[in-house]
Amino acid sequence: MQYRLKRVHLLSEIANLINNPYHKPDVTDGRAKEQFRTEYEEVDSFIRAKLEEFGSIDSFGHAEFSMGNPWNSSRKIGITFNTEQSFSEALIKVLWTAVQGLPVDYLLVLSGEYVPGGGNFYICIRKGSDVLGYEPHEGMLRPFGFS
Repeated sequence: MQYRLKRVHLLSEIANLINNPYHKPDVTDGRAKEQFRTEYEEVDSFIRAKLEEFGSIDSFGHAEFSMGNPWNSSRKIGITFNTEQSFSEALIKVLWTAVQGLPVDYLLVLSGEYVPGGGNFYICIRKGSDVLGYEPHEGMLRPFGFS
């Protein structure tokens, strides 16, 4: 199975993915909530290991990538790119392949900016789907393989 990079032209086309919960689990009781927490932490750890092939991760923007651990009621993991050197299509391929192998559908939302205040780009990676990318300025997604 191959992925296809698809550029969206308006942020509103992916705003729902970026701003809302994704593939919400049923956490109506304490046992279900704890099962989801375990699932989320395993997936988060797996994705972190894939990212660490390309650089370091912290929560404060001092490494190549930033991630929190906001497990809650969403199967969405946010990753912020802090250095332009970490922008690559190879990373997109590794993350897309990782998501395809997960037993449950998760969404990775990658974001970053070239210049502080210059506008965020977003890349959304889901199971069995095109990789969607939005850029406020043409060319920002080129290092990730978007033409």
